[in-house]
Amino acid sequence: MAIRQFLDIGSGLPTQKNVHEAAQSVAPGSRTVYVDNDPSVLPHAQALIQGDPQTVYIEADARDYPAVLRHPETARMLDFTKPIAVLLVALVHFIDDSDDPYGVVAGYVDQLCPGSYVILAHVTSDDIDPELGERMFGLNSQLRVPLTYRTKDEAARFFDGLELVGPGVIDLGRWSPDGEVDGPKRKLNSWCGVARKV
Repeated sequence: MAIRQFLDIGSGLPTQKNVHEAAQSVAPGSRTVYVDNDPSVLPHAQALIQGDPQTVYIEADARDYPAVLRHPETARMLDFTKPIAVLLVALVHFIDDSDDPYGVVAGYVDQLCPGSYVILAHVTSDDIDPELGERMFGLNSQLRVPLTYRTKDEAARFFDGLELVGPGVIDLGRWSPDGEVDGPKRKLNSWCGVARKV
């Protein structure tokens, strides 16, 4: 069954080729719920989706998955008896271990019906350029929300209980639904994967 519902958590709008634009270019009836807790995102999101009845934005903390899932706009837009794609792209590395990131992701997955998908990308210190790594780690403590770098095995744990599709968990720049593709070596890597709930 084709996916026509999208829950983009930690959307950070606006970006290039936003989720609702990409989805509606393929299937005009697709519905998208964007979630972010950054107040500066709100005016950009409202301007971007104005006049689009198939797309909404809610301000919520991704860690509070019950609040996200029970939000009136989420309930209005998404039918959880049908497959949904949940996007957690460049988000989970902002959730500290003390906030149980694996439990947060599992909280979303538990509410999905079979045939749903989870798309996740996570920054890593694996194979990082040493000079860049030194700068990044030095700056990390100064960030309002520091990054938690996780290894490939740690990133793969987010997909526990799901069926990985494509090439599995690999570097973001090398992922393709048809298998791993060649790409230039990057100074900073992110592990990513797409998985289906069965």
